[in-house]
Amino acid sequence: MVTRVRAAGKALLAAALESSSPAAITKSGDLTIKLDEPNDFHAKAIEQAKTDVLSILGEWFEGVREIRIHRDDLPKPQSDKPRRVTDEMVKAERLNGLRRKDPTLDAAIEVLDLEIAE
Repeated sequence: MVTRVRAAGKALLAAALESSSPAAITKSGDLTIKLDEPNDFHAKAIEQAKTDVLSILGEWFEGVREIRIHRDDLPKPQSDKPRRVTDEMVKAERLNGLRRKDPTLDAAIEVLDLEIAE
């Protein structure tokens, strides 16, 4: 596939495919491609050329209908980092707690557009 894409003049896509590999395919035809190393340019190149890649794969294999990029480099939530809490956040959390406790109060807050006053 890399040779064919490169011959078509799509050097960035060829490089992206060359530095990636198929990771998984589902029964419904969703192919997951995993980059060897995190690279936004390669991920974007494959993402933008999905139809071209699907077309080529369709010539060789039946049933491939979707391509997804597996990203290891997505930011992971940091639970150990303290979160800054503002007055508005505290009020909103208290208001949400009251709304969850009582459906009647929830309806009143919604209709009257109430806020918590100190």
